[in-house]
Amino acid sequence: SSLSIPSIESYIVDFFCRKARLVIEVDGAQHRSLEGMKYDEKRSSRIEKYDILVIRFSNLDIEHNLKNVGQYIENIIRERPQS
Repeated sequence: SSLSIPSIESYIVDFFCRKARLVIEVDGAQHRSLEGMKYDEKRSSRIEKYDILVIRFSNLDIEHNLKNVGQYIENIIRERPQS
């Protein structure tokens, strides 16, 4: 079986929930540089043109606070109108 890599325009995203119109990005240290933050801002605004919400977490958030990350994602999905 083949695995589908989620992409929007030319951007590959980490996780995409089509029903909730939600992209979840997990960012490493390179995303904290000025260049990385500018690129991410441009990329997110392009994706959000399609009424898709982009949320970001750092690798550290995932490693040390996974329960709260999961709860935050669950709350976002509950609040977003389903397509």
